[in-house]
Amino acid sequence: MTTARPSVGAGLESDIPHPEKYVFRTFASALLIVGSVSNTATAGAFGIEMGTPLVDLKVVGVFDDLSPVKSYDIRVPAPNPDFGIYTVDLSPRTGVCRIYAVSRNYPNDQSGAQIKAVYSRVKADLVRKYGQPAQQNQRPATRNFATSLHTDESNLTSGWIPNGGKADDVRAIHLMATAPDSSTTALMIAYAFTNDDACADLEAEAEGAGL
Repeated sequence: MTTARPSVGAGLESDIPHPEKYVFRTFASALLIVGSVSNTATAGAFGIEMGTPLVDLKVVGVFDDLSPVKSYDIRVPAPNPDFGIYTVDLSPRTGVCRIYAVSRNYPNDQSGAQIKAVYSRVKADLVRKYGQPAQQNQRPATRNFATSLHTDESNLTSGWIPNGGKADDVRAIHLMATAPDSSTTALMIAYAFTNDDACADLEAEAEGAGL
């Protein structure tokens, strides 16, 4: 089944933003330059292990994408109550190399009170597991918080590098608040596995094809 936009699941708004894997890849690369790291061992995310092949996933939607690394919305073995949509990037050669989760939308959250509370709770859970983030950024809003997030005038992000990016599976983690419009907010978390470089190489090869 191939669609331009994957199913978002029952009870979730259809306009929840899809994670941008290229933005995350840039963020993860920047994280690896930072010296502070967590020394906590990791094992997959949401019950999905690095390298999991497509045949072993419960797929609910696939993006119509010509890239050799495709994105699939899936049902995960170990969902988190703060998130409702789960997406993986994978190729036949690498299996799963990235996983993203997005919360439900928080409407009428111009002040950002709802998303800040959820962000703080999820961040605290991550700190307990991985230690303090290697990088975090909270740029103050110049207008209402949701509008500032939507226009990239403000941000609310944290990033971790488990074991300096040399863990058995998780290379980097990125938590961020997002805003699909000027009054609605949502939360996204992204994990890059240590085979992410192999996926990035495949994507770079495809982008350079035909030159």
